[in-house]
Order: sequence, then C-alpha cells, then structure tokens
Amino acid sequence: MGESKFYTDSKRGIRELIGDLENQFKREYLAEQFLIIKEDVENKLNSLSR
Repeated sequence: MGESKFYTDSKRGIRELIGDLENQFKREYLAEQFLIIKEDVENKLNSLSR
C-alpha cells in the first residue's frame, strides 16, 4: 500500500491503493469465513463421534 506514493500520476496511485485495500479486505474476509466454517465442521464431527 505504501507504493502508491511513488506514482507520478496521482490518479493511478489512488487506483492502485484502492485495489490493494480491496484485496486486503477480501483476504481477511475469506480467512474469517474459513475459520467459522472450519470450527462448525469440527464441532459437528466431534458431536458425531460421541
């Protein structure tokens, strides 16, 4: 994200920054969703084995 300050075209730098932020939020969201699903599956498997 810090690379955006090196662009001589400020509009391009801002577009790059927005793209970086969007990708970061997508990765964080997907990681959170994965953990929620993983915990749910583990809980269901544990309840089946009892």
